[in-house]
Amino acid sequence: MSEALLQTIITATATVLVAVVTVQGVRINGRIKRVQHQVENDHSTNLREELDRRHAETRGWFDLINRRLVAGDERMGRLEDTLTRHQRELDELEDTVNTRRKE
Repeated sequence: MSEALLQTIITATATVLVAVVTVQGVRINGRIKRVQHQVENDHSTNLREELDRRHAETRGWFDLINRRLVAGDERMGRLEDTLTRHQRELDELEDTVNTRRKE
């Protein structure tokens, strides 16, 4: 191959590479601008602070739900104890009634 042909091939390859890099750069820049718009819009707080606040708020809700579930579980336990006691009392009363009927 002649030196002129090699220079032409190298120049053409470099031109194609520059074009590809430019097109990719334009695409990436467009994506960056869309993301930037989502992050830097006209909100008064930055995104990270807002996410942290919402995370804490959601965590608070889960803590509240958990406390209510525990309280409900404790109430359910007391109800079970009460029902067991009442069932025992009814059984004793039934035994007393049956004993008196037999007499």
